[in-house]
Amino acid sequence: DILARWGGEEFILIITDIDEPGVLNLSERIRREVEAYACEYMGKVIGVTISAGLSQSADECDITELTLRADKALYTAKTGGKNSVVMWTPQRSRESI
Repeated sequence: DILARWGGEEFILIITDIDEPGVLNLSERIRREVEAYACEYMGKVIGVTISAGLSQSADECDITELTLRADKALYTAKTGGKNSVVMWTPQRSRESI
């Protein structure tokens, strides 16, 4: 498995040998752990949350397509209220960003 910084505030996690329910469960567990973390800065507690977009290589697409799919799912998570996990679906491939 690989975790890397992908952009300014974005990270990419590449996981192998895991099915969709497993990756959804793992992602929700990470989201809840981050949400529960109390970050203190200059004497104030700051809440931290994450939004996650997930994609899966079930149809043997390449890494570029996988990241585009995850980005569309992430956009859906952010516009849907943030602090959530969204799995890419074929319907999201028709949504415009």
